[in-house]
Amino acid sequence: MRRRTLLRSTGLAGAAGLVGLAGCTAPGTSPEETTSTDLDVPDGAAVRVRNTNGSVVVDTHDGDGVVLTVTKRAPTSAGRFDEVTVETGSDSASDGEEGDGAAYLVETVYGTDEARRTVSVGLDLAVPAGTRVAETTTANGRVTVGNTAGDLTVESANGAIEVRNVDGFVTVTAANGSVDVSGVAGVDGIETSNGSIDAEVPAIRRDTTVRTSNGNVDVALGADLDAELLATTELGSIDVDDLALDPGERPARRVEGRLGDGGNRLRIRTGNGGIDLVALEE
Repeated sequence: MRRRTLLRSTGLAGAAGLVGLAGCTAPGTSPEETTSTDLDVPDGAAVRVRNTNGSVVVDTHDGDGVVLTVTKRAPTSAGRFDEVTVETGSDSASDGEEGDGAAYLVETVYGTDEARRTVSVGLDLAVPAGTRVAETTTANGRVTVGNTAGDLTVESANGAIEVRNVDGFVTVTAANGSVDVSGVAGVDGIETSNGSIDAEVPAIRRDTTVRTSNGNVDVALGADLDAELLATTELGSIDVDDLALDPGERPARRVEGRLGDGGNRLRIRTGNGGIDLVALEE
């Protein structure tokens, strides 16, 4: 049995709100509950989403407001659902970090250690086109972000990350999971310890690293990209296609050269895997 309830944020100390979720269980099934609430996000505020144990999805919709859908799951019992809440509201600690405008925080809070061990929370945020999203993080789960504005930081300690169509520079960190980045304005850094990387890099604005310890790395480089490139692999080879770079002897394990007018360093690295460097199709 699933129950979908439209909730309103209740007042907390300061400007924050709280979305409280009740439990619902059907015999013979893993308990799951889904609730939705409309969020009162100030115009121009940069949204930050912080989860602990569960996925995060942020994408646009046709509506004018921001809608948060929260899905709680547990393996056997919904008895601890009430010990997990999702706090929402203005984030004074992050104000000023976004350059202009306030920050708005959506954060999962566990009331007990037992709830943290047994209850997962999926956060799905539907936002209007052009909404600024500054951060999406989770300790354990997949993160997907699409069609947002502003510079973005994405992190998952254990789970894959997909970022697409972001009008800003992105920083992506995954400890254990693949990373897929496309349609962004630029890249400030991409890293995973165990997983492949498939990324479009149209621009960089500082020394930038794209690397994994274990996995293949496929990078499409923008035609207008200015960078000093160094690509290396310890166990694997490097292939170059439609770029003014000479891989030298094959199998190549190190490729370096100047892209455009040069400038900032772009390091692309894998410890165990191959690297494919291609020109980004406009």
